[in-house]
Amino acid sequence: MARRPVLASLCGTALGIVFAYLTQTSIGFSALLLIAVAGVIFMLTYFAGYKSVAGCLAVFSVIGFLLFSVNLCVYEAGYYDNAEVEVTGVLTDDENVLRDCKVDGKSIDGKIEIDAFYLPKGERNPDVGDVFTFRCKLGDYVLIKDGVDTVKFKKGIRYRVTEFLSDVYVVDGEANLGEKIRLYVKDLLGEYLSDDAFGVAYAMLLGDKSEMDSEISDMFSNVGIAHIFAVSGLHIGFVVMLVNMFVKRRRKLSFALTMSAVFCYASICGFPPSVMRAMIMTGLMLFLKMIGRQTDLLSSVAFAANLILLVRPFYLFDVSFQMSVGAVLGICLVTRPLNIFFNDKLKDKPKFVKNIVSSLCVSIGATLGTSPFLIEYFGGVSVIGVFFNVIMLPLVSLLFMFILLSVLIPPLALLLPLAGAVLEFVIDATSLFSEIPQLVLPKIGLVSAVVFIVCLFVAGGYLLIKNRERVMLSLMLFATLFCCCIFYDIKPMVNGLTYFDTGGSTFAVACDNDEYLFCDLKNFYDYEKAEEFDKDGTIELFVLNYENINENVALTLAQKYKLRLFVIGLIKTDDKYYSLIKNGVEIKRLTSFNSPDFFFSTLQYLGSPVAVNINFSNSTFTYVYPLTSFRLEFLRKNTTSDFYFVSNFSEETKSAFPSSLVFTSEYVVSGDIYSTQLTGNFTLSANGGKITFIK
Repeated sequence: MARRPVLASLCGTALGIVFAYLTQTSIGFSALLLIAVAGVIFMLTYFAGYKSVAGCLAVFSVIGFLLFSVNLCVYEAGYYDNAEVEVTGVLTDDENVLRDCKVDGKSIDGKIEIDAFYLPKGERNPDVGDVFTFRCKLGDYVLIKDGVDTVKFKKGIRYRVTEFLSDVYVVDGEANLGEKIRLYVKDLLGEYLSDDAFGVAYAMLLGDKSEMDSEISDMFSNVGIAHIFAVSGLHIGFVVMLVNMFVKRRRKLSFALTMSAVFCYASICGFPPSVMRAMIMTGLMLFLKMIGRQTDLLSSVAFAANLILLVRPFYLFDVSFQMSVGAVLGICLVTRPLNIFFNDKLKDKPKFVKNIVSSLCVSIGATLGTSPFLIEYFGGVSVIGVFFNVIMLPLVSLLFMFILLSVLIPPLALLLPLAGAVLEFVIDATSLFSEIPQLVLPKIGLVSAVVFIVCLFVAGGYLLIKNRERVMLSLMLFATLFCCCIFYDIKPMVNGLTYFDTGGSTFAVACDNDEYLFCDLKNFYDYEKAEEFDKDGTIELFVLNYENINENVALTLAQKYKLRLFVIGLIKTDDKYYSLIKNGVEIKRLTSFNSPDFFFSTLQYLGSPVAVNINFSNSTFTYVYPLTSFRLEFLRKNTTSDFYFVSNFSEETKSAFPSSLVFTSEYVVSGDIYSTQLTGNFTLSANGGKITFIK
């Protein structure tokens, strides 16, 4: 680090950003602990004689802290707070997002996210580039809520429509250049490829997985090759190679054309953090090569990561940024010593053997570098992925090059069906490998992440140290592997509850891979969610409120499926009841339900339901019926729950449940209340005794 001050600068910036985040979220103890750790690091480096390192850490810690705080203040300024406004905006190719927006005639910074089920006024479906005009309630997005919502930040979304107050009027418009290019790519690939191959090819080319089937995406993740869809160094490298095929000898011209091509490609992809990292590293290394200076991979990745954080400090909490930087660090710290070790052992071996071993070393380094984040965010690391990458990466690389050339040179598109056949083979092979038992190492908590980080740095010098020390480290790594095997589970069981922002009261309880849907069957949103829970042509719903059942929605479902409704609370034997019975809908009243997975019970007063208590994974979620002051006091005295969902929120609600998490469907801006108008869908994930809030 002493010879690489830029690496110390990156560490300082990251420390400052984390400290700013902890203080903004009022986590006092964690902030004090971080100050203590940073202080110890500073003192050790300073008194050890590394004054430049200590200086970089101190200066950039302050810079990181200030940049995060200032950017947060600007982002969460809060202008509309669910105000009734008139919105005009242009529909983008990012589903249900408007750009170039005006609110009450005034231009605003940032994009607006609209509901999936708006009602356009006109005879045709809107196209990308069309201009929307409507009245609505407009809410400000909250950036920090149990973490930093970098997904919305990367897309530039600042506001969200919480309620439509009029129809949506659509006027013909025109897509911008980036949208036209992406639409052209979609049309071209869609014309020649099957649905599955099209989704994979589009994701591979532009890093956008929105067109890919979720099951296929999960397969690639389980096998450990999902990184081929994250546009990064691999993709940028091919763009550089393509340009250098035409201009190679004239260094300055080559540099200018290469970086222009890379910038254009990055802009089409939307400048995700992984692309920005690869673009900056490419520019830096090409520039140093042009002026005859030696390049250093570790310094380059540190420079790129630090520059990104100085411009976009929120990206420190983004999984794509973390994994992109982690992969390169793994290659720097692990792949190089592995190559040194094997080059000596394989001196007399054929070249193709050396190439295979070299690819395996890169795969091992990248996997170790990303392991902490894979475990933390996705629950495991694919063991077979290390070897599968060696087989698939050359094939995927050739496919990427061919698809890219087909897009740039239209006559080559006639050969895209051949690429489609190869993609189908890749999908089938991935599906086959994803079925292999004992494939994924599960998430076993923060300790596993720390262990992998230690292993990452240890492996950097493991092969180059003395035999006695190597034996000791081997014992440590063996003990780590043994602990992982003890806690091993092929598919970690994650139970929880997901609330769907449907405008009503719709949520699902997941236990032991079974899901139970609670809703009122009130509108088309509920209809769509119910269809997702089709099990062998039968849909079973736990209805929270008989009064809210929309007879037409229920009958439409009953025409396609065998529909069973378990009503929690009272049922009226009225015309709606007899109509549903007559059309084959089974209706049964329940006041409690027990299964091996979970159980629920209703809390009643004088025969009328007040709340539903749902118990899962040693946790309790309480859905509360519309509150009155009397019911609120009744609940305070008769319930103790970890989570409450209250549709009609009042200031007294949170004070009634001070030690619990409170959710509401109304627009509420508060650090203690979770408004689904702001967060949209959310999940309470229960893994063991730990409950995690996930957007």
